[in-house]
Amino acid sequence: MGIGFFGLENVSGKLVGSNYYASSFEATVNITNLSVFNLANDAPPYSLTFQLNTVTANTTLFGQSKYTFWTQNVITYSVRTHDLGFEDNIWNFSSTAAYLSSNAILNSTGQVYPYPGVHIAIGPSYLIKPPFSVTLYLNTSEIDGNNVVYFNYSIPQLGVNAHTTGSHSTPHTGCRQATGHHRPTSW
Repeated sequence: MGIGFFGLENVSGKLVGSNYYASSFEATVNITNLSVFNLANDAPPYSLTFQLNTVTANTTLFGQSKYTFWTQNVITYSVRTHDLGFEDNIWNFSSTAAYLSSNAILNSTGQVYPYPGVHIAIGPSYLIKPPFSVTLYLNTSEIDGNNVVYFNYSIPQLGVNAHTTGSHSTPHTGCRQATGHHRPTSW
């Protein structure tokens, strides 16, 4: 089950395409009670993900501002172990094969998972039982002429705030590096 906005809106009975242009997006999930049943049994039992996904446009890579990337700020959670983890993904929407060259990401924190065509970085994990809430943020910026995306999060019940300690930093710059404690990623 998911909730998404896919760029279509019903305007007087007609589907109309729309986009949001912003440098920052935020989503909050509040969990009071949760159980998981995996009918297909194709994922670890008792686990699920929540995601904040955005698409960047006109991203500069190798000196050319023609790239589009799908960014995913992902929460993983196990209702059995109460392990809450973070992962971020960057997919190249500019390539029909979603190819992402190994030198496209300049800097990334977290444990980088080698997977062809996508950048995956695994962040920290926390033990937390419901009730809890998590806020995900996807923020874009520019550092030293390079595009940067920050995969931030907050977990108020644990005192983890995206703007202080506890954020998983993943700098992915439009091809150069970023630093900080707010999960920036440079491509």
